[in-house]
Amino acid sequence: MKPLTKAEWALPYLAAASVTCVALAGLRAPVLSDEVFSLEVSGQSWVSMMGALRSDVHPPLYYSALSGWFRLLPANEACLRVFSAMWLALAVAILWRLARDRAGELAAAAAVAVLLSNAEVLLMAGYGRMYTMLLCATVAAIAASDAVRRRPDARGPALGLAAIVAAGLLTHHWFIFVLPALAAGGVALLLPLSAGGAIYGVLWGDAAMAQLAGRAQHLAWLKRPGWESLFEVLVTHLWILTAASPLLLALVAMRKRAAERVELGWKAALGAAALSLALPLAISQWKPVFNPRFTVIIAPWLALALAGLVARAGRAGLGLLLAAGCGWALLDPVIAGPCNSRTAAQILAEKARPGDTVVFARLSRKPVEWYWKDDGVRRTSFPSSTDAHPGYEGKTDAAELRREAERLAREAPGRVFVLADTAAEASAILLRALGESRRETRPACLECANASKHYFNQLRVFETTTGTQP
Repeated sequence: MKPLTKAEWALPYLAAASVTCVALAGLRAPVLSDEVFSLEVSGQSWVSMMGALRSDVHPPLYYSALSGWFRLLPANEACLRVFSAMWLALAVAILWRLARDRAGELAAAAAVAVLLSNAEVLLMAGYGRMYTMLLCATVAAIAASDAVRRRPDARGPALGLAAIVAAGLLTHHWFIFVLPALAAGGVALLLPLSAGGAIYGVLWGDAAMAQLAGRAQHLAWLKRPGWESLFEVLVTHLWILTAASPLLLALVAMRKRAAERVELGWKAALGAAALSLALPLAISQWKPVFNPRFTVIIAPWLALALAGLVARAGRAGLGLLLAAGCGWALLDPVIAGPCNSRTAAQILAEKARPGDTVVFARLSRKPVEWYWKDDGVRRTSFPSSTDAHPGYEGKTDAAELRREAERLAREAPGRVFVLADTAAEASAILLRALGESRRETRPACLECANASKHYFNQLRVFETTTGTQP
């Protein structure tokens, strides 16, 4: 191997700086609904946690690891996001080594630059859920599969791959769509892949089967995707790279010597990404299992497939791409707007009084209550069936929603504070019923253009005709 230039020595530090930037970007962002589930479940005893997970749809590895993490650090949103960032950092380190061993330092830097300019990866890095652990398991499985192919008779790589497969499946059920793409790499991989699946089956198979046959609320939030979802996913994963491409092409054109070629097996990588997307999309035409955030598993293959093109822009191009990803990670929390759980909790703490009623749209209740602990105010979600299961947004029958809304407008004590998503049918029905029987105070306590990821875009107050304004 030829000695590294000063620029090549700097590449790992540039990648590490980008990971640090991404990790710090959303550290103190207001907590989201699913993140509250992570915080609450991981804070339980082992027995209670396993019971909660068995009755839900989640494998246990992420929560078990997070529980151990919170024995060392406070259970708050910042430490929760640091935990996600750590798994991203580990995924980057594994991807770097995999690409470097295949094609050198420039290839490694290019692959990492593509990964860290992937908007889906950046979103998951600031999200207190298991998706960066799932990403890490995918990268580790790709690297372990490479090791098995190079040394098919060695026991160590095969055992490592089996353990990684088991860990991936115990992190998220969607890891199952990684397996066919890995299996396409050769017969030598079939035994360790099967062994990993068997370990998962012994440890969690009965719970997974029970979850699949469980209550309809478990998977009610997953809708049947159209095939345009494939295009939407690719746009999400690649838009930052696409936006930066004119500058990257300019850098390629400006380089005085021939661009260095990087070969990381782009055809196989693209094929693996395509297979990992096509299978769940096809299955979802029968039983929906598809959600865009789960597609974080294709990010490593996209990084390997596109690294050769990106590397032609040289080290300056890689720095540009890493800066673009870092910039977007910093900007995303800023443009989210004031309609978030922390701000809503502060307003309710100031304005709501004992005897009032607070009604939460969609899944806004849990994150607001994480910050707002007042026990003197009556609380409910609308529709009330939303509270039946984490992640379930309630029944959708319009006639039933109208009856519940009219009853709530008649019977709710005190003033009614509504966290509403005006684009959602249920919120529109509730606001109409409250407007017909009560007087609304003006202006709204909080108002934004859209509900975004916090599930509400307005905080409005309705009072009886004899009430006083807040």
